[in-house]
Formats: sequence, C-alpha cells, structure tokens
Amino acid sequence: MPKTRVAIKGVNVFDAAVGRMLEIYEQGHRVVVSFSAGKDSGACLEVCRIAARETGRLPVEVVLRDEEIMFPGTYEYAERVAQDPEVSMTWLVARQPIINVYNRREPYWWVFDPALDPEQWVRPFPRFGEDIPDLTIDKMTTPERFPPEEGKRLYSVVGLRVSESRGRMYGIFSAGGHLLKEHSGVWGVRPIYDWGGRRHLARAQALRLGLQRGLRRDAPHGHLAQQPAHRAPLDERGRRRTAGRRLFRVAPVVEARHRPAPRDQAGRAVRAPGGRAAAALRGDVARHV
Repeated sequence: MPKTRVAIKGVNVFDAAVGRMLEIYEQGHRVVVSFSAGKDSGACLEVCRIAARETGRLPVEVVLRDEEIMFPGTYEYAERVAQDPEVSMTWLVARQPIINVYNRREPYWWVFDPALDPEQWVRPFPRFGEDIPDLTIDKMTTPERFPPEEGKRLYSVVGLRVSESRGRMYGIFSAGGHLLKEHSGVWGVRPIYDWGGRRHLARAQALRLGLQRGLRRDAPHGHLAQQPAHRAPLDERGRRRTAGRRLFRVAPVVEARHRPAPRDQAGRAVRAPGGRAAAALRGDVARHV
C-alpha cells in the first residue's frame, strides 16, 4: 500500500525534536551526541542542550572523532564547544585510514599518522584528544566508554535528516520512527530526521555562532521562534508580519502512514501523476522497436 506524508497540526519540527529528547532525558537514560562540528550534529547538540537544561541533566555528553583535515574553522568551533560548561566533550583520535581521492597509488592516508613526524601533520594533535585503538566509527559510543546506570539505556544521538537522501528516508520508514533498535548495547535516536533544509537549520546555526540578534537562547523551547526587536504589525489573519526571512519557520511534523490507493467514483484506481505520460512514452517506444 502506498505511503503518504501526514502533517500533525499544532506541532512544529523544532518542538517535536526537543520533545523526543525530553522524553529520553526524563526517563533517566544516558544520552551521548555524536558530534562532527557540522550543521546537523550542531543542531542535535542545541536540541539536547535545551532538553537537558529543562530536565536538570546538564552537561550534555558529546563525542567527537577527529579526522585531522577539515574545512577551516571546523575544529576551532569544536574546541569552543569543548570548553562550554554545559557540554562534556569526549574527543577521540582513532588514527584511522581515510580514502585519498587525489592519489590512486596511495589510496589512503592515516589521521595523525604515527609513521610521520608531527611537524608533517596538517594540524597539531588536539589538546583534548584521547587515543583509542578502534578504527571503525561505530565504536565512538560504546557501553564500555559510556556505561549507563543499571536498568537504563545508552542512546547515541545522530543528526540524520531524511531530506538528504532517499536511502535515509527509507531507513526511517523501516525503523518506524526516530528510534533505532539496540545494537551492541547502544540505542540510536535521530531527533531531527524530519527537518528540512536551510530554513530549519538556520536557527541552530545562529545558536552555534552565538548570534543573538533578537533570538532568545534561554527561552522555553515552545518560544524559540524569532523574537523581533520591534512589534511587527498584524496581517489580515491576526499574525505578526516580520521583515525578512524568519530564522526558524514553524513547519508541521511529518509522519509516514499507510493509506489505500486513491480511487475515483466508479471505484477504479487513480493513476499517479505522470502515469499517462509514462504510458504514452512506453507506447511510442514500442512502436519504434
């Protein structure tokens, strides 16, 4: 049966993400954010910060695996996060191989390669760094490194969004929601899976960069939309109009549900949009074969 996207009225994706993490924090489970210093993991960090603050569970536990080479400013931002009093950072260095797309004769290079002189590394070894023997990325968050309390779970927060690829969307459908099944003692959670593109991430980016400009970072999560510096006039529906694009637009949460195929009054199945054109194309191809 086909699936459709059903909007839940009165709930926006930001509040829904915070609510997902509030539930886990309130249950007393251990939560660790997988952090890459990118926009998606940065958004997850801010969502978890709000939920942890409201439940008295600060600091937020964060784990990062250093890759030595990254866009300028990335690890500088990560170091600022590591020094944040509301964050407890675990900075891992696995010295893992990474594919070298520039040289087919030497297809890999190693992070902070111990075979090289440290002067040849792209950047110095991080002062927060902790060497680990595990080379695979799924060993960042483990029960041995982050043991949960007895009777509680260890959750790994991942900044996955279904708008990035069809495969990730299918993964959400297979999982049945934002929670993943247990794997090696770790449960996964994807709180921002239903976020869209720039408009939903702009809020988190503003928080990450420390830009206030009318944004109330310490406000309750239900009031995290843009707070204009002046009282904007009301439109014909009684809503306030704001100049320029809002940093976070209220958008409906989307759920996947099964529904029967649409049918017309005679009970015949209705073709999907484009079906007639596809049928005509197939017929045209058949005539020329």
